[in-house]
Parts: sequence; C-alpha cells; structure tokens
Amino acid sequence: MDGKFGPDLASVISVLQTALAPAFLLVAVGSLLNVLTGRLARIVDRSRDLQRQYADTDGPAHERVMRELRITKKRMRVVGSAILLAVL
Repeated sequence: MDGKFGPDLASVISVLQTALAPAFLLVAVGSLLNVLTGRLARIVDRSRDLQRQYADTDGPAHERVMRELRITKKRMRVVGSAILLAVL
C-alpha cells in the first residue's frame, strides 16, 4: 500500500509485534511456573515418603534416608528460588 488508503505494512507489523510480545512472554513464564510447581510437588511428596521411613529405619538405611532428606531440602530451596525469580 502506498499510504493513501491506510497504514503501510511495516507499521502494522510493528504494532502487532508490540501488542503480542507481552502475551507470548506471559504464556512462557506461566508454562515455566507450571513446570516448576510440578517439580516442587514431586520433591515434597518424596520428602514426605522419606520422613515416614525415618522412624522405621536404622543403621545404613537410616543414614541413606537422612542423606536423601538433606538433598530434598536443598532441591526444595533451589526450586523455590527459581519460582521466586521467575515471578520477579
């Protein structure tokens, strides 16, 4: 178009990019948060299972449960921080 009948193609594309980019970014961040919360839920479930095993074990099995509980605590902290940073 030569400008007589409406805006040229470059300005239309620019307006569409400006309008749609935030929507795509929000969808991407929402998807990332969905994945992270799912991961956190699995970590919490594993931690609960380990806490149930804690009282029933002794010896090397008890040490393994303790080691896994420490690891799950670190994983929860990392995933929680990732969620916080994604929201920010």
